[in-house]
Amino acid sequence: MKFDNLNELIIKENVAIVGKVLSKVPEMEDEIVNIITKTPTEKEFKFGKELLKKYNYSTHINYNSNILLKNYINNFQRDNVICITILFLIIILFISFDFKNIYLSFRKFSDSIQKIIDGNYNLSLPNSRDGNYNLSLPNSRDGEISILGHNINQLSYRLKSTINDLQKDKNFLKNIVSDISHQLKTPLTSLIIMNEILTNNHEMKLNNRLDFLEKTKNQLERMEWLVVSLLKYARIEAKTIVFKKEKVDFLELIESILNSLDFLIKEKNIKIDIDTVENIPYLECDNAWLKEALINIVKNAIEHSYENSKINIKFESNSLFKRIYIKDFGDGIAQKDIPYIFDRFKKINNKLKPNSIGIGLSLSKAIINGIDGEIYVNSELNKETCFVITFSNSN
Repeated sequence: MKFDNLNELIIKENVAIVGKVLSKVPEMEDEIVNIITKTPTEKEFKFGKELLKKYNYSTHINYNSNILLKNYINNFQRDNVICITILFLIIILFISFDFKNIYLSFRKFSDSIQKIIDGNYNLSLPNSRDGNYNLSLPNSRDGEISILGHNINQLSYRLKSTINDLQKDKNFLKNIVSDISHQLKTPLTSLIIMNEILTNNHEMKLNNRLDFLEKTKNQLERMEWLVVSLLKYARIEAKTIVFKKEKVDFLELIESILNSLDFLIKEKNIKIDIDTVENIPYLECDNAWLKEALINIVKNAIEHSYENSKINIKFESNSLFKRIYIKDFGDGIAQKDIPYIFDRFKKINNKLKPNSIGIGLSLSKAIINGIDGEIYVNSELNKETCFVITFSNSN
């Protein structure tokens, strides 16, 4: 310690003074020793002060004139300069090492960003947020470098997700266009042929001409329904439709659906049985789109029902869910075909419905899923088919 050194110097100075004085006047040993070992009196201090003043020695003397302090201070300053220099060099080394690691970190980030630009999105940079550390980057656990690594990882993930979504949308659009082209090909061919017959056969009887016109009308209506349904399906799948949340009165909804299908019901003499719970709660969903979905399902049930049979429509509600059952007694569906019943353009039996396109049930499922519902089907061939639509109360 520097203070111990100073104390040692003072003691040595006192010892030297005592030795020098007593070697000349040994009889003053007691007095001299008392001066060194005991605190002098005020009187003695003033006397000594006045005595030394004659030799320009006072309490205000510059430390450079004090050999003892001068040597001590010079040594102290020299030691401090050495210590500060060593400390400065150590700091410079640490800073250099730290900046080198920072440089390496940013070099890695730069390389990773270049990989992202080149289309490589499978990156995982070291950062403390993801719990992914790299010992070669000791500072990557904290601060802005860690945040930067995390953000680059997030950027890579989001770009990858966006590109995958765009690819899915591209494939979906491609499939939709292909489906529309394929489905329109047959009715367009029929229309062209019938139009040529009507144009070239000027002597065709009126009844035959009217029959051709009726068939042309049917084909045009079929094409219109197909295009409209596919556009609805595409909008739902592309999530461009915002479904509303509104209170839907189940009985009013079913009544409206049955009125729109009244002609088909009367044509096959189908009896509709509606079974509901007391005090039916409202459904919370989009009324117009739910009606669209249920019309397709009820219409499908009517078309596959035997004549003079019935269709049961049941509503069930509890604390967990609300459920709609639509059950017909007719053709039924083979077990092997049930997994594909909601596939787009899937026609289970062309003999029963030769003009069927196979888009109705697919559209219904897309709508029901879009309004946070689920649909599945139970069926027994040549006996019955039951469509079950479920809405969770948490929705």
